[in-house]
Amino acid sequence: MKINRYLKNEKYTKIIVGVLVFLLVLILAGLFAVKAEDNKTTEWNTQLVYDNVNACYQGTYRWILMANPALIGKSPPPNIQRQMVQHCFCVLDKIRVEFPTKKYIELIGMGVSVGELYMKKAYECIEEYDTMRGIIILQDSLDNATKTDNGTIEKLEVLPTEPEGPEESSPDEKPKDQQTILQG
Repeated sequence: MKINRYLKNEKYTKIIVGVLVFLLVLILAGLFAVKAEDNKTTEWNTQLVYDNVNACYQGTYRWILMANPALIGKSPPPNIQRQMVQHCFCVLDKIRVEFPTKKYIELIGMGVSVGELYMKKAYECIEEYDTMRGIIILQDSLDNATKTDNGTIEKLEVLPTEPEGPEESSPDEKPKDQQTILQG
């Protein structure tokens, strides 16, 4: 009997028992693995999270470029990129808490502007957590005031709507005091 011959040899017996014990440990570890999950957001799969963070990042980048057109074609430094991603994580967390996956997909299917939703949540993150400190500065009211070093606000002079100085003439009109000089 061939089985008896394998079991008589200690070397093969140790290898077989070792492999069986290893497989048993792997199976038990898989059954009793501890998983950390947030019950409110378990429905959001990785692909949906990645797509939304990436879309938020691109929107934030465009938002920065609209305010600073001189940055077009330049990549943000790594520390700014990280700050933008952290901002997008905040935005996505706010959306995930408010909308389970099915409700979010229905929202998109209804034609609701996801951009408006993201902008609303982006403003909330900036105001609550100052996520874009130094990158985006929100101004509540656009008036002709400026803040001074001591925190007070002083009014700036409003520029006149009509230009001061000599009136310009059209090319057809001849200026009154100008002489014609001919060069030959």
